[in-house]
Amino acid sequence: MNAIGVSTWTLHRALAQVFPNSPEAPLSTADAGEGDHSLEQLVEKTLGLGYSHVELCHFHLPFGDASISKIFEQHQLQLGCLLIDGGDWTHPEFGDRDAAWIENWTRFARDLGARRVRVIAGKTRTVDALKVAADRFTHLAAAVPNIELSTENWFDVLAEPADVKALMRDVPELKLCLDFGNWTNPNKYERLAEIAADATYSHAKADFHPQTVVIEADDYDACLQLMKVNGYTGPYTVVNGGSLDPWAALAATRTYIENWMA
Repeated sequence: MNAIGVSTWTLHRALAQVFPNSPEAPLSTADAGEGDHSLEQLVEKTLGLGYSHVELCHFHLPFGDASISKIFEQHQLQLGCLLIDGGDWTHPEFGDRDAAWIENWTRFARDLGARRVRVIAGKTRTVDALKVAADRFTHLAAAVPNIELSTENWFDVLAEPADVKALMRDVPELKLCLDFGNWTNPNKYERLAEIAADATYSHAKADFHPQTVVIEADDYDACLQLMKVNGYTGPYTVVNGGSLDPWAALAATRTYIENWMA
């Protein structure tokens, strides 16, 4: 049975503070969140519910503050992934700046004890964007060893299966996170099926019927089925944003995946 974990994006609404941080504004400052949990309380509660791993969004903790690692040490678990949700290192003007920012966050992720980071391959699609992305990942792997690098089928540089496969071919050490929700029609499921066998882990993003925690089954079943048919045996990370009740949405998604795999 595939392991099931959680991205803190699923529980974004439960956090009392968030820490916006970007290449344009690289100093983390606390903003009020919608909830009443500190990040430490949120991770402690999540691990206490028996999830196999947690992935942290970079804007959920202040840059340089490694105190969250103590929670993972107490549970004898490794932080699964730091999700670096900013930067555009294929941008013709700002690419170098953004690459330096991504490298700093990758070093911090390693200091946190994270198994891997997830880096956006690029947002700006130029003629040579895939080569630029490959060069950036190759440099990052050499500059920050001892942490796994991964990317995701997200934004314009990795908009199609052929893009994903080309980048993975050019950077053999790079791992792939397949996200259920980043690609839409036309031919969403056929396109996802083309990269399912290449995925090391996945973001099992569910859509819900309005104002409920009832999953839209047709889409979710199709995504789970294409992963199974293509031999995927890696973990499913629950990544649901925007739910009015994040804890209920998390529980509903976990139950759905467990029942589907039973």
